[in-house]
Amino acid sequence: MRVSGTMRSMPSVEGPWGLIEFHRDEWGYPRVRVRDPLEAAWAAGYFHGRDRHTQVQLTLLAGRGRLMEVLGDFPLLRGCDRATRGIGVARGLAEQVARVRPEVRVQGERYCEGFNAGASASRRGGLLTLLGARPRPYGLEDLLLVYRMLAWFGLNSLTQTASETIGRLVGEGLSREQLALLLGAPADDVDLETGRGVAWPSYLKEAYAGGGGGSNAFAVSGARTLSGAPLMMCEFHMEVGRFPPIVYAMHFDLPDGEFVHGVSVPGLPAIVAGRNRHVGWTYTFGHARNIDVRIERCEGGRRLVGEEWRPLTRRVESVKVRRVKAREEWVFWDSEDGSIHGDAAAGGLLPSIGWRGMQDAYVDFNAISDLYAARSVEDVITRHRAVRALSVACVTVDAAGRVGYIQTGSVPADPRAWGPRPGWELGDDPDLDPAQRPECVDPPEGFVTSANEARPPWTAFAEPPHRQQRIAALLAEGPVAPDDMVRISYDEYDRLAAWLMPVWAPHLPADPRARALITWARRQGWRRAPCERDLHERFHVLHREAQRVLLSRRLGAQRSDELLDNASLLIGIQHELDRALALERPEQLQADELAAVLAEAWPRSVEVMARPGLHAPVRQRARFTSMFTGGREPAVLGLSSREIELPGGPVSVFQSRLAVVGGHEFLSGPAFHVLIDMSSTVSQYNIAGGASERWRGPGYGAAIEAWRSGQLIALGGDR
Repeated sequence: MRVSGTMRSMPSVEGPWGLIEFHRDEWGYPRVRVRDPLEAAWAAGYFHGRDRHTQVQLTLLAGRGRLMEVLGDFPLLRGCDRATRGIGVARGLAEQVARVRPEVRVQGERYCEGFNAGASASRRGGLLTLLGARPRPYGLEDLLLVYRMLAWFGLNSLTQTASETIGRLVGEGLSREQLALLLGAPADDVDLETGRGVAWPSYLKEAYAGGGGGSNAFAVSGARTLSGAPLMMCEFHMEVGRFPPIVYAMHFDLPDGEFVHGVSVPGLPAIVAGRNRHVGWTYTFGHARNIDVRIERCEGGRRLVGEEWRPLTRRVESVKVRRVKAREEWVFWDSEDGSIHGDAAAGGLLPSIGWRGMQDAYVDFNAISDLYAARSVEDVITRHRAVRALSVACVTVDAAGRVGYIQTGSVPADPRAWGPRPGWELGDDPDLDPAQRPECVDPPEGFVTSANEARPPWTAFAEPPHRQQRIAALLAEGPVAPDDMVRISYDEYDRLAAWLMPVWAPHLPADPRARALITWARRQGWRRAPCERDLHERFHVLHREAQRVLLSRRLGAQRSDELLDNASLLIGIQHELDRALALERPEQLQADELAAVLAEAWPRSVEVMARPGLHAPVRQRARFTSMFTGGREPAVLGLSSREIELPGGPVSVFQSRLAVVGGHEFLSGPAFHVLIDMSSTVSQYNIAGGASERWRGPGYGAAIEAWRSGQLIALGGDR
C-alpha cells in the first residue's frame, strides 16, 4: 500500500477501490473520506494496523493466555493468563465466526484486510518478533477475540473476581451476618450451606481482575438545553498513564453529507462512543450478574444435574513460560455452564466459573455492528436488547431531541446469583425476564445519567452512587450548555467526604488537621484548590483506615487487608461499608463503636500520611509512560511525559484512582472525553495521548495537558 500527498491535495492511501483521502489532526487521529461503510471499515483497520499494531497483538496474546510465554513469569501476567484460559476467552472462536451474518462478516473481513495493510505499511511487529510472538495476519477470529477481551478485561473480570472472592469467603465459613456487612441485603440470597467446605484452588485467590471499572455517560434532552438540541458526554474510565492510550479517535466522511465519528478500540471496526448525523451513543460498565459462580457435585469426571450424572470434558492447557524449558499443564473440566476448577475425576464439591453469554458473542456482533445506520434512540435501544456477552449501560441521543438508556447482558433469574449456587439444582437456569431489564426513553427529568450505579435486579457489585448522584444534581440545576457538560465532567467535588465527615466530626480528635478536614468537606467546590489536595488525600487515607479497622473487628486483620487490596471486590462492597460508617446500618455499627473505630483509624491515617510514596486509592501526580518501557528510559528521550497534577479522586465525577494488582500499579481515570452536540455536525474531544504507539509517530504522547485541564478540539466539521 502507498501513502501519497501533494501540497495541493490531501494525503491519501491506496485502498482496494482506489485512493482514500485523509488528514490527521494535531493529535495524530485521522479524518477520512470514504465511498461507503465498507470502505470505512477497511480504512479503520488500516489506521489501527498502522498506528496500534503492537497494542492489538498484545491484546490477542492476553486473550489466548500467552503473556507469560512472550513477556515472562510475573504475578500480574500469570494471573491474567490463568484467568483468560480458565474462563475460555479464546475458545470456540471458529464456531462463533461461522454464525456471524454474511453482511457483518463482509464488514469484518474488510476491516481485517485494512488492518493487515496498515501493519505492513508500518513495518511493525519487530519487538514482538524479537520476543518470539511472531504476529500472524489479522483475521475474523482475532477480531472476535478482541471483542471478547473488550467485554471481559477490566469489566466482566471485575465481577468474576468479586464473585470468586465471595464464594471463597463462604467456603472459609463466613457467617451471613459477616457477609451482610459486605453485601447488604443481597447476603440473604447467598447459599451458605452449599458453599461450605468447598476447596478453592489457591490460584483463584490471586486471580487477575484488571484495572478497569468506572465510566460516566450523561445525556440531556433538547427540552433542557439552551440550544434546544440534545447534548451528551462520553467518557470511559480505564487504565491511563500509558502511551499509547487504549482508545483511538476517528472521523469518516460518507457520501450525501453522512458521517460517523468518535472513539474506537484498536482491533475492532466499531465506534464505541460517538455519533452519526442522526444519533449518538456511548457506554458505561453495567456490572450485570453474568459471571456465574457455581458449586458442582463431581464424581469420576462427571457432574450431577438434577438426578443425572453428566460427563465433563477434561481440558489441558499447555503453558509455555519465557526462558523456562518445561511447559506447565493447567487442567480444567468443562461443562456447558462453565469451567470447573479442581480434580473432577477425584470428585467432591468443586467451584465452577462461567461467563453467561460468552458463547453468544456473535449475537452481539450481529446486533450492533451497523450502529452507523441507526436513525433514532429507539433504533439504538432495539439493537442493544439482543446483546448478551457484553455488560454495559448504553446511553443514547438523537437529532429529534430525545434521550434514552438500556442495560445489556444476560443474567440468571435465580436471585442466588450473588454467591455460589448449587449447580445440580439449577436445571436449565433461565435468564431473567427481559421485562425487568433497565431501560427508558425520554425520562420525565429530561436527562439520563449512568455511572456504574446499582440497577437491581440486573447489577452485581455496583459502584457507590456518588458520581451518578452528583451528575444528576448538577444537570437538574437548569438549562444546560456545552460548557456545562465539560464542567460537570471535570467536577472534583467529593460527595463521599461531604456525606461522611458530618457524621464523623464529633468522634475525631481536637487535632488541627482533623478540624481542617471537617471544614474542607463542608466548603469544598467543584474544582479543588492546590491547598486542598493534601486534605483530599488525608480524607481518603482516613477513610481507608476506618474501613480497615471495621473489617478487622468483624473479619480479622488478615482478611481485612486481603479485601482492601482486592480492587474488584472493594468497588462492589464499599458502599455498604460506608453506609455502616455513616451510621445508616445500626445493625452493623452504632455511634459508640464508630467512635472507637475512628479513634483507632485516625492515628493510623496520620502515620500513613507521614510515609513517602503513594497512598492508594489517591494519586495526586503522575507521569504518562511508554507501554514498552514503563518510564525506565532516560528522560531526555521524551518517551514519557513530565509529571502532572491529576484532577479528581476516587469518587469524584472526574474519577482518578490508584489500585495495585499483582504488584502492578493501575492508574485509572477518564481515558477520553467526547462532547456530542446534536445541533452541530462537530463533536469535541480529548484523549490522554495521541494516535501512534511509535515514538515520534503521529501524535505520540500528545494532549496530556489538554486532557488534564479540560481543553477539547473538534472532531468533524469543515476540513
